This record gives sequence, C-alpha cells and structure tokens, in this order.
Amino acid sequence: MSIYPNISDFLLDNEPSIGSPAIIYDYNSIVSTVSKIRNDIKIIPNVELCFAIKANRNKIVLKLLSDLGLGADVASIHEFEIVEEIGMNPVYSTSPAYNEKFLEKLLERNILPDFNSFSQLKKYVEEYNLNEVGVRVKVPLKNIHPDITYGEQSRFGINIDSDEFIQFINNKKLKIKQLHFHLGELQNSSIIKEAMEYIYSLSYKFQDLEVINIGGGLTYLYSDEIEVKKSWEIVKEYVLQINRQLNREVKIVVEPGMLILAMSGYLYSKVQSSDLSINKRIITVDCSAWNLTYWAYPYLVHSYSDSMNTTEEEHVIFGNTCYEKDVFISSVRHKPLKINDGLLMNPVGAYVNSMARNMHGYHLPDEWILKDSTFIKAGN
Repeated sequence: MSIYPNISDFLLDNEPSIGSPAIIYDYNSIVSTVSKIRNDIKIIPNVELCFAIKANRNKIVLKLLSDLGLGADVASIHEFEIVEEIGMNPVYSTSPAYNEKFLEKLLERNILPDFNSFSQLKKYVEEYNLNEVGVRVKVPLKNIHPDITYGEQSRFGINIDSDEFIQFINNKKLKIKQLHFHLGELQNSSIIKEAMEYIYSLSYKFQDLEVINIGGGLTYLYSDEIEVKKSWEIVKEYVLQINRQLNREVKIVVEPGMLILAMSGYLYSKVQSSDLSINKRIITVDCSAWNLTYWAYPYLVHSYSDSMNTTEEEHVIFGNTCYEKDVFISSVRHKPLKINDGLLMNPVGAYVNSMARNMHGYHLPDEWILKDSTFIKAGN
C-alpha cells in the first residue's frame, strides 16, 4: 500500500494512559502522509493541496493541517465557520444545498461557490446578480463501479452539455471560473484519464476557466503505488494541454479527506466483556461501531494484554449498544482477550467523530494528538 498505518514504537510499547475510549491522531504520521501526497502531486503545475473538512472537524487537528499549509474545502456553513476561526486558506466550496446565509458568507470572503445543481445555480445567479460562478460537473464515465465510483448517474453535479445549461449561461453572459468534479472513489488511472479528458474538452468552451478542482476519493487509488504515479502523470499531461489551450496556468486543487487523516487515527478502547459462544470469543468494548465507524472499517492492530495464554481463538469484537449488528471486527484470530484489556484499532482518523451517531446518548470519544511520546488533548 502506498499510504498505510505505521504504528509508533511508543504506542506499541506503552498502553495509553488517557482514558478510554479515545481517538488518537499520530502527529508524525499526519506530517508524513501530507509530505507523501505533496511529493506525489508536485509534478502538476500550480497545484494546491486542501483538506475536505467533512472528513474531520476537530479544530486542533485542522490547525495542525493549516500549519502544514493545507487549504480547505467546505460543504456547510458550520464547516466554513470552523475554517474561518482557524484561519485555513485558501477555501473552496461545493454543497448539495446552499442557503442564503452560507452563500452570503462565501461571497463576502470572495469565495466562489461551485454550484452542485442547476436549479440552485439559476436561483442564486438571479437573486445575487452573479456574473461568474463555479460548477460541479457530472462526468460521463464508461467504466464505473456503481458502489464507489459515479458518473452521469450520480445525484451530484450539473450536466453542462445540456442545451438548457448552455442557453442559460449564454443569456446571462456567465463566466465559468471553476470546474469541480468528485466521482466517489477514483479507483485507478483509467478513471482519472477519462475524467481529465472530459475536463480538457470543456476548457475549449469556458475560456474564463481559472480553477479545476479534482476533489478527493483517492484512498482506493493509494493502495497501488504504480497506479498513483500513472494517475498524477496523466493529470499533469492534461493540465499542460489545458494551459496551452488557454495560454495561461490554471489552478489545480486536490482535496482529499480520508486519505490525509484516516491511517493516522487510532481508536483506543477497553474490553468490557469476554465470553465464549459457539467456538468464538465474543468481545464487547466501551464504545460503539454503530455510533462511530459507519464509514470506517477498522482492524485490530495492537492489544495491551498480560494474558499468559498464547493459544489463538477466533474473536468477534462488538460495540456497546443494544444493536445486534454493532460490530467493529467480525473475525480476528488473537490470544484470548479479557476484561480491561486495551485494544488499538485503525484506521479511524476520518469520517468517525465527524459523522457519529448518538445511540443510548453515548458521548463521543475524547480526542488526542500523540506527538512523539506526549499526548496533547484535542477536544472532548
């Protein structure tokens, strides 16, 4: 894997003394991941690395990313207000449902929204007399995976080849300054080539184009280093063609969320019960997979146990709600875990607390940053 969890020696040798449950962000791992992505994309002219705030809204973590020079992509007024407070810059935005309050805040900051629907674009162009806009586009793809990669069937984006859209922008003399696409998971270089070829074809139509935002959805791609390199080479070549066609450099924005933080996050939890049932050891921990890991699929990467029994058993690790299918890990071979043993699961750095449920009223885990051998509180 191109980006993968690299557990610090400190976590391997020392059980955290921070209380459980907790989410731990490994500072050195975050820095290393950002550096790796930057190094990969630096071949692309005028490229900007941003973070999709929907993946994690922790202010301390976002300040860390800001200090590393990352900008932000926001989809709600709540995300925008956090970014404003922290001072992340630059800021880009696309959203399925802009309202007046959110849109006005963006326009006050001279942030051009990338409209996600034609009806919203028409409404706000007329309401605010806009003469330049950004657009999230539907990209026609031949080869898609219906569960993770979306083309014209996606509910997101505008069909900018439609007669209605073209007639509207011509009548209003609208300048299309930004094109934004986000296709779910960009699985491989073939998908990226299709998308960039389509964007290149659009550059002939929109001579005022300044920014191309290729979104995120890069985690699947980053499981294959060869595909990573091929993909960024493809992006570079199409960007060079677009620049030649427009006779200037456009800004290229890359704004992953999961890729930047997921592998650097660990869930520390404690075993609350341990019982044998039908040849499996049923483990319940002190937090809930149903509440926390709907978009994360954690693995048990380390345990803190003084058990002398080294005979492995099959374990199922459950969360602490009354939901029958509250399962963190459906099967793992391990020496018998017992009550109060500590567990470390990964990856949980993205799309965990930011989209948590609240069954039984359980509080979210405390969040901490581990920098070398020091734990720094990062919110409750």
